[in-house]
Amino acid sequence: MNESYRAWSYALPVTVTLILLGVVSGRPEFFVAAVIPAVFILFSKISRSPSEEALELERSISDEAPGPGEEVEITVSAKNDGSTTMTDLRIVDGVPEGLKVTDGSPRSSIALSPGKEKQFSYSLVARRGSYVFESAKAEFSSGSNKKGVEVEASGDKEIQVGTEIQEAVLRDKTDLQTGDLVTRDGGSGVEFHSLRDYKSSDPISRIEWRHMAKTGDLATKNFREERSGKIIIVLDARESSDRKADEGHPTGVDLSAYAARTVFKLLDKSRHRTGLAVLGVNPEDVTATSDSPVLQYIRPGSGRRPRQKILGTLEDVQKADKHDEDEMTSRLYRMLPPDSQILFFSPLLDDGLEDTLKLLDTHGFPSTVVSPDVTYADSPAARLEAVERDLRVKELRKWAPVIDWDVKRPMSIQVSKALRRIYMRDKR
Repeated sequence: MNESYRAWSYALPVTVTLILLGVVSGRPEFFVAAVIPAVFILFSKISRSPSEEALELERSISDEAPGPGEEVEITVSAKNDGSTTMTDLRIVDGVPEGLKVTDGSPRSSIALSPGKEKQFSYSLVARRGSYVFESAKAEFSSGSNKKGVEVEASGDKEIQVGTEIQEAVLRDKTDLQTGDLVTRDGGSGVEFHSLRDYKSSDPISRIEWRHMAKTGDLATKNFREERSGKIIIVLDARESSDRKADEGHPTGVDLSAYAARTVFKLLDKSRHRTGLAVLGVNPEDVTATSDSPVLQYIRPGSGRRPRQKILGTLEDVQKADKHDEDEMTSRLYRMLPPDSQILFFSPLLDDGLEDTLKLLDTHGFPSTVVSPDVTYADSPAARLEAVERDLRVKELRKWAPVIDWDVKRPMSIQVSKALRRIYMRDKR
């Protein structure tokens, strides 16, 4: 209870008493005396303002773990839990720095009667990373003055931009280590490959009894062998790829780095030996030591140290200065180890990768391209760029599979299913 309300509660009985005394005695001075507390009551009633504790805010986030580029709707509920009407209430939600409002507004100006509740909504575009909402700011009238306070909203407070791919399936360029990559070679594994003549050393469990029942001859089942791969992740961080669809949206490099990091984490759980090459960033701008003096390159490996170097490089890339590569194709080709396969991550905003894919295909390096589409802005220039990119994707598919990632939809669903189709693990 505030001070004006306490004084008003004392003045009311005094006023009533003086008026009663005037009525009973007929003496006008009692009526004159009653004017003083009555005026005080009137002034207190007019000047009473809502208590800052009476305002309750609750924030609701439509998706707390969206993918980069997806829109997220934020709804803020404001409730007046006091006994006084809030006639000029202004609220500004604490939008995290780095996220852009794309629809609606995080600001609202409303009036709230006691016990009533109102809502307002706005939308943000997600960018890779973790974002915590700050306290909301509120302003309301206090007598003749404005009073500003910070209010901690209950409910949702954080957006984690990132999803995991459930399975990464690669092409069959492998070494002889056992792993989870299905090859065309027959041997031990889980997927049926062929039948061969029975040998006395073969286990009984691999005998094809139905073949024996039909022909009278013993035969042994072959399965597709599963081996580990030697994979080089190539991230296109060139200046020509570091463009965004609109202000506040993630760039093509941001999205490519996010996709590369997500796929690498999955590969790291398997027995594949994974390396990384970054195009468009000087090695001295990256914390992790490069295995090449001319290109930020980490040779394929497994274990804690290579993992830390690759993840650290993918983080540093987004903050490093970008440039366009000279002799990109020859530099990359010279450092690739034999029997490796390539996973490119690029928004494909120019023709720079075409010669590279042609050369790799010619020399027996299987390649796959994962490409986030950042040409979705609604402008004549963006529409023209989208058409050029579509033509580029069709041309590149002559040399390698290209997964065209619509960044407004979750990456895990699109990329995982596309990889499975490309490598014949899922023919749906």
